[in-house]
Amino acid sequence: MFRSMTTRIVIGIDAGSAAVSAVAMDSSGQLLASAYEFHRGRISDCARALVDGLLPGGAGAMVGGAARTSTAPLVSLTAGQALTVDGRVAEIESLRRFHPETRTLLVVGAERFARIAFDGGGRYKRMRGNSSCAAGTGSFLDQQAARLGLAGGSAELAARALENRGECPSIASRCSVFAKTDLIHAQAEGWSVGAICEGLCRGLARNIADTLFPGESPEAPIFMAGGVSRNAAVLHHLSDIAGSAIEANEKSHLYGAIGACLRFIAAGDWSEADFPAGGILFAGESARDCANEGLAPPGDGYPAFESFSRFLHIARKNGPDNPVEVDLYADPATLSGRNIPVLFGLDVGSTSTKAALVAEDGTVLAGLYTRTAGTPLEAAQSICEAVQRIEAECGATFQTRLAATTGSGRKLAAAVLGADAAVDEITAHARAAVELDPEVDTIIEIGGQDSKFTVLSKGRVVFSQMNAVCAAGTGSFLEEQAARLGVPLLEFADRATGAPSPLTSDRCTVFMERDLNHLQALGYTTEELLAASLFSVCDNYLSKVANSGSIGNRVAFQGATAKNRALVAAFERRLGKRVRVSRFCHLTGAIGAALQARDERADEAATEAAGLAPTAFRGFGIHRLDLVSRSERCGLCANDCRLRIVDVGGEEVAFGFLCGRDYDTKRFVRQGQKDHLLRERSLMISRVYREARKSAVPALGYPTIGIPTALYMSEDAPFWRTFFERLGFPTLVAQADAGTLREGKRLAGAEFCAPMAMFHGQARSLLERADFAFLPIYLEDSPARFEGDGFRGEARRYYCNYSQYATVVARCAESKDRVRILSPLLQGRHGDTSMAMLEIRKSLAVALAPWGIKPPSALACQTAYTACLTAKAKAQASVRRIFEESESRSDIGVVIVGRPYAALSEGMGASIADMFARRGIDLASGDMLPEGGTGAIDPLLAAFHWRYASEVLEAAQFCASDNRYYPVFITTF
Repeated sequence: MFRSMTTRIVIGIDAGSAAVSAVAMDSSGQLLASAYEFHRGRISDCARALVDGLLPGGAGAMVGGAARTSTAPLVSLTAGQALTVDGRVAEIESLRRFHPETRTLLVVGAERFARIAFDGGGRYKRMRGNSSCAAGTGSFLDQQAARLGLAGGSAELAARALENRGECPSIASRCSVFAKTDLIHAQAEGWSVGAICEGLCRGLARNIADTLFPGESPEAPIFMAGGVSRNAAVLHHLSDIAGSAIEANEKSHLYGAIGACLRFIAAGDWSEADFPAGGILFAGESARDCANEGLAPPGDGYPAFESFSRFLHIARKNGPDNPVEVDLYADPATLSGRNIPVLFGLDVGSTSTKAALVAEDGTVLAGLYTRTAGTPLEAAQSICEAVQRIEAECGATFQTRLAATTGSGRKLAAAVLGADAAVDEITAHARAAVELDPEVDTIIEIGGQDSKFTVLSKGRVVFSQMNAVCAAGTGSFLEEQAARLGVPLLEFADRATGAPSPLTSDRCTVFMERDLNHLQALGYTTEELLAASLFSVCDNYLSKVANSGSIGNRVAFQGATAKNRALVAAFERRLGKRVRVSRFCHLTGAIGAALQARDERADEAATEAAGLAPTAFRGFGIHRLDLVSRSERCGLCANDCRLRIVDVGGEEVAFGFLCGRDYDTKRFVRQGQKDHLLRERSLMISRVYREARKSAVPALGYPTIGIPTALYMSEDAPFWRTFFERLGFPTLVAQADAGTLREGKRLAGAEFCAPMAMFHGQARSLLERADFAFLPIYLEDSPARFEGDGFRGEARRYYCNYSQYATVVARCAESKDRVRILSPLLQGRHGDTSMAMLEIRKSLAVALAPWGIKPPSALACQTAYTACLTAKAKAQASVRRIFEESESRSDIGVVIVGRPYAALSEGMGASIADMFARRGIDLASGDMLPEGGTGAIDPLLAAFHWRYASEVLEAAQFCASDNRYYPVFITTF
């Protein structure tokens, strides 16, 4: 209620990257009215509408206006009394007015977040905010709510998260683009929408905490402002991490606008004339600097995506908000009354699920498309229901000869539907491309969450490359920008065509979006921003995914993103050549999966006379079932697999096994494991050191020492374990598993490589389970030098630069427990014997002093150390002997070369050795080869691997002298 006709009012406006808020206050600071709305790119229009509707006529006389500095380019307060207020100052002003006792203020918006600390008297102390990267901020939740098909947006996402009572998936918190990748994996693993929502909220909370108060607890009381303060699920998880309850209220998202008003009230001269009507001016046209001319339509041959008939099917599972789009490519009259053999291909992608009914000769009969919306099984069932509608309306019966799946959810869908094959996406798209155009030599494929670049020669893939874990510049980015700007996807291409566009970042989705937000604030039109986003995606793909030197003359663009003809035109402009698009571009994954499965089964010896063995497909009637699922932890081995068990009509189908067992086999079964020389090498090393530990003295009451197995300690863990156990210390050796790696990534606080993250995770795990963690500092010798035709010098490089300061970084990260980290300084691999013993005894003396225990004598240390050096030499000789005495089992062999922590670790190397062995390929590592190999080597190859160049040289020389073995270089990022 307004007080009277004479109330004098000040207006506050706060325009952020996602929403606009406006408030009206009287001279006493009483809030009279407020409004908040997502602007979807039309910031000035939204702000004008909010201000116009804020006060009914005659409510009072407006005497002034105030705005945050971020709003200034959009709202001009030029007449009467006006004030522009820094955003953080405005939020602090609101806090002091309503919550003066607060010691920590967290402000989390759509793009920025910050922590502001106050002393006991309420005085400002310091502020910490996120970097220029806007990863993991509020806009990310808005985008994911749309991706999950939640009509209520981020508010519904928060409500679903609070309703979840079970486990939730782990969603990356360090980068919102990586978080999207984790989200897709969670969908593919069968997590419920509620669990995924909670995982997203927990991940966002973890990102905020890791950035604003890593490893510490902010002082309470804590208050949270900004748009994300309305998300109760994020507040809940953030409170758990902070160790204190974090408060928010129904107005906390308005504190920027409210604070601007309060600053005006405190500073304004209320005796002057009233603020005139129309005193708030909104940004109009402004000068624009465009780097790209408007796009013309793509070249001749771009399809109209026609079909014989098209309709939308409302499926029981998906409902009216997510219909199945059905295209019939065959004349329905030719299908009527027939039993038609078909191949069923299903592409379960991150954002959409596609299917194709293909005749045995490769003719595409029908295509189906629906949004995955976080529920891949329901999307697949909806498509199956639509197939049965095609049968009913055409009077035909489809006899499914086989079913094949592809896409990120292919394994889950294959297990539940009973598919005959789960085909990888590169193979599927390549197979379809060749079927549609036998002369194609280059495939551009941009999906919802990943991008692929494939080169073909004579119909065979000769090179392929995917984007890395970062999914920057994929189809989902365009979809998100269209939604943010309020543009339907079907209108995207029309509105972007012909519009000039400014230059934007192409290196990261987060920075792309920040650039677009900034350009919005400068007054660029929606059409210009749409065109800019197209060039961002195009340039990102060409610089990050494609190999420009390998792009051929017959380029095909596949994936649903190719239906955006303006994006195709952008590629044609950048490449300077025609880019071909098939009318089946959105179905090529499904088509290729079906054709590839047909080809592979036709090549099998045991087939029926008709050409194909009976299918395992459960049939399109599976849509009638309500697929109830539950999760389980396996626990039969260190993999600790999280299983998803789906009840399919009374049959339990389990998904998620990393080993080779099925659900009825209650024991560990190694998947296709075959013995190979690397496994024999590992067993031999363990056997040699185990013999050396037989002389260990009985336990002397010493504390437990934990030993990592990451980085430089990968090969040396058995050495140091033997050393300490011979002295009487119990030891604990760290595991290199996925959980430790995830924790290490969180603790590292920087974008280190995976081995460094594993080292951090192992250090924390050992400090939690052991009394001390042994993290020695190795200083390398000078590297060998390449001169002329070979290397000079005896020194060898065993590890990268990161390894040499890994211990120092770990000690800083573990500041509370650094006194329990033993880190002697050793020169070279194990150090000079006498100097090493001096350093190790010194570290032990300091560590054991609080325990009242004297360190082992110098003689005992010397004896144990010498025994370990002897064991090491014996182990090296033994592994060479394994290779010398092995009998060839195949016509081809591989020598794996690389840093041991990457090349020889099952955890870090993704068990690549087992993959080779399952194919009957002989395996060896560089340290197993006979010394003195001969042969030529490209010096550039050795120089590229200069950190361990001597090993590379020896391995490559051996391979050059043995026509059967080939070097494979492995590293882990």
